[in-house]
Parts: sequence; C-alpha cells; structure tokens
Amino acid sequence: MQASDHWNLEEELPTEVEDAYASDYLTPELQSLFRYEHLHRGGEHFVLSPRLVYGFAREWQGKVAIPFIFGSGDNTGSGTVSLEVLHQFTQEFTYSPALAFAISLGLPSGVRSHGVDTGLKIIGTKALGKSYLEHRIHINLAWNHNTDPNVNERTDRYAAILGYSHPIPLDLVLVMDFAREQELDRARTANLVEVGFRRMLTPVSVVSLGAGLDVSKEFPGFRVTVGFQYSFE
Repeated sequence: MQASDHWNLEEELPTEVEDAYASDYLTPELQSLFRYEHLHRGGEHFVLSPRLVYGFAREWQGKVAIPFIFGSGDNTGSGTVSLEVLHQFTQEFTYSPALAFAISLGLPSGVRSHGVDTGLKIIGTKALGKSYLEHRIHINLAWNHNTDPNVNERTDRYAAILGYSHPIPLDLVLVMDFAREQELDRARTANLVEVGFRRMLTPVSVVSLGAGLDVSKEFPGFRVTVGFQYSFE
C-alpha cells in the first residue's frame, strides 16, 4: 500500500480514525501533519508531527513519531518520541472485518515527560459495498497507560472511534468519524466529530485536510489538520 493508496487511512491524517491495513512491504513512507487547535479554555495549540512508517514484514509496520507542540496551551509531551508496531492479523471476508492491533511506547524525551508510557489499540475495517474501495466502516478501540502521572493526570485513558470512508471520486476520499476520548487531564473527556478529505497528489504522495469539533457541552473546542505523505519507492 503506497502513499498513492489514499484510501488507506492513517491516524490523524486528517482525522483520528485509522484502518486495519499495514503499510506497503519494505517501502518507507514519510508522513507529516500540521494541526491548529482552539482549546476548550481559550488557549491555542500548533502541532507539528513528523513520522516515519516502514512495512518491515508483510502485514506488519513500524512507526516513529515526534510531535512538537507550540502555542499558549499546555505543551506537556512536546518532543516525546513515540514508537509503534502494527500487525494486521486477519483478512477481510464477506462477513468478517479485517482486524489489526497496534502496540506503542512513549519515551520520556518530551516536555514534562516521565517514565515509559504504553498503549494498545484494536482496529477493525469492513467494506459495505462490492469492493473494499467503496463504503467502509472503521472501529478503533484504544487504551493508554501513563506510567508516572501528575496529580491532575489520569493513569489510564480509553478511546473509542467510529469512522466511515468513501471515495468521491476515485482520487479523493471522504473520511468522517466520531471519537470519544479520555484526555490526560482528569477533568477532560472529548467528544470529537470530524470530517476530512484525502487526495492523491502524485503516484507516491497524498495530501489531506480535515476539521474537527469537540461537541462536549462543558469544553467546546475545534481543530484543523493538514497532512502530507510521501512513499520512497
């Protein structure tokens, strides 16, 4: 699956949901996103997150990501090196989805980072049409463990995401999702509604654009994300 496979959904490019398919075997892919966030308490975040993804075995991929956080909001975690391994362990059939799991480590390399944080995600993808390129439903369930939390931080956080994707036309993919996520702050649980588009720019590159609105009554906020992917053939 090269970057030109713009229907292959990647986390935060441009929405939170991702699909169950690993990246192309032995093909490195450079990914990057820039996101603006208007926070629930009036602050702002500017997030730049470069990543390197590599399909080191068939149905397996590794990812290294380093997000940098700027702006008037809390920048805890900025510069944290994140390592992730994803494995697709079942194929999609007529009545069963493709399934994958991802295991991640957050190293104590960022701002106010302590300990090695861990994460586990279960991902499911199922096509509803005759082809996997038609209407697709995606489910992501995630758990993250904070090894050394501060007083106002959660030790364990959970997230559930329901997503949908569909090409309109073939070189442009519509992505929509609803994500309910416990944030690091004990007082915050986000209910995020997102919509975005992924477009094949060249045979080896994809651009994406998305927007999200936190519909939580207590803590409204919004975000805009621009992403780019490039495969080294």
